[in-house]
Amino acid sequence: MPKAVKTGIGRFFIFETIMALGAALAISLLWNANLGFAFFLGALCVIIPGMLFAKCAFSYVGARFPQKTLRNFFIGEVLKFLMVAILFYIAIKIVPEHAGALCAGFIVTQLLVFTMPLFLNDWVSIK
Repeated sequence: MPKAVKTGIGRFFIFETIMALGAALAISLLWNANLGFAFFLGALCVIIPGMLFAKCAFSYVGARFPQKTLRNFFIGEVLKFLMVAILFYIAIKIVPEHAGALCAGFIVTQLLVFTMPLFLNDWVSIK
């Protein structure tokens, strides 16, 4: 994986994790520590598979390996989908009484994944 790609993606995941931790801490302080924990577990159900996808998808980058790049994107997406399902199942088993907070953490973090490039384009640039 090229260093520029590692740096941009690494910053992206660091910021995403910090935001999820901050939100979970705020929920813990405002309501209940168990709700904050469930929220963070939901966020991890997005963050960890995203890291796995980035590792798989960007292992071959460049014009010299178009078939390998496409194959790795497909494999990375399949692994990400399966990892989300497995982690969500495990998280539901850990905190079944706070499934709402778990789903909220998942949805908020997924929305953060979709919108973060709009706001942090310069900070996570892959130039």
